[in-house]
Amino acid sequence: MGETLGALLAATGGSIRTGPFGTVLSAAEYTAHGVPVVSVGELDHGAIRLRETTPRVDADTTDRIPEYLLRPGDVVLGRKGAVDRSAWVRPEEDGYFLGSDGIRIRFAEGVHSRFMAYQFRSPAVREWLLRNAAGTTMPSLNERVLRQLPLTVPGPGTQRAIAEVLGALDDKIANNDRIVLVTDRLCAADTAKASAESGTPRPLRDVLTLAYGRSLPAARRVPGPVPVYGSGGRCGHHSVALVDRPGIVVGRKGTVGAVHWADGPHFPIDTTYSVQPVRPGTDEVLYHLLRTVRLGALDSDSAVPGLNREEAYRQTVRVPDDDVLASLAASLRHRFALMRAVRAESRTLARTRDELLPLLLSGRIRVRDAENTAGEVL
Repeated sequence: MGETLGALLAATGGSIRTGPFGTVLSAAEYTAHGVPVVSVGELDHGAIRLRETTPRVDADTTDRIPEYLLRPGDVVLGRKGAVDRSAWVRPEEDGYFLGSDGIRIRFAEGVHSRFMAYQFRSPAVREWLLRNAAGTTMPSLNERVLRQLPLTVPGPGTQRAIAEVLGALDDKIANNDRIVLVTDRLCAADTAKASAESGTPRPLRDVLTLAYGRSLPAARRVPGPVPVYGSGGRCGHHSVALVDRPGIVVGRKGTVGAVHWADGPHFPIDTTYSVQPVRPGTDEVLYHLLRTVRLGALDSDSAVPGLNREEAYRQTVRVPDDDVLASLAASLRHRFALMRAVRAESRTLARTRDELLPLLLSGRIRVRDAENTAGEVL
């Protein structure tokens, strides 16, 4: 059964709300602590991904405009820019705050919100959103356009069954994300402890080299398995690596000072530095040490916008003594290998989900067959 989003909401009592902007919520109200604000930058094709730069608002703001609080089952879309991004709000994200670059859709009872969230992630709907968004330089959506969006609305039983199959894959991915997060925090804690107990302050010049990335415009990239890294993190793929091993990438221009880890061969572009340790085998330790340095703050100290290499070299880190460093490096290598394996499993799960999604929505595969396919990777 097909109908528009607007007709579905009118028939069932759901709603659409655009995020606050203008005088409703000013940037001055953002805080370092409090409720995360979810805008287009936090939407990661199905999930909310908070960043270090994600703004927050305090109780004064949420009490003043509570209508922008998100609830479990809400679907959030990007309002500007990446208008094809969306996320389903999980129970643990109850009370997050809708940002100015977001649009919230709330479905009423009788409509399975997670099934609808998967439709927004389907190639057909994402293409429709991009095609119908206003503007060319900066695409934007509004409520009027969204209400015209065509949707497939099967019976409640089918909605639930499809959501359960795809949801099982996403739930496993979410659990893997938690494993990675906890493991990463353990690595950071062990590095901080070793540095505090046996560390000696040393300038970055003595422990690493910052090598310039190489220009690789999107038009010159050849499809392949090698992740491409910009200052904001992974930004595409290419067929050939510039760095043939796992390693650290630091933002040079754009997201200045951001520190990223690449699990294998990768291509850092010209808005980044590739980090090469002076002492081999200490990459994982250096990654966590660099995350303690406020490299982003150096942007404003330079006459030329960006992270100046000489200025970065003058910053110091507390490097553990040799014996402690060797032991710590071995421990972190083991944990990084675990995180690498978990992330690889998540990519397989995501690939299976993305293959099943259009087949299930179009009816080209039965739910039972999809359950068998999902069971092979769960």
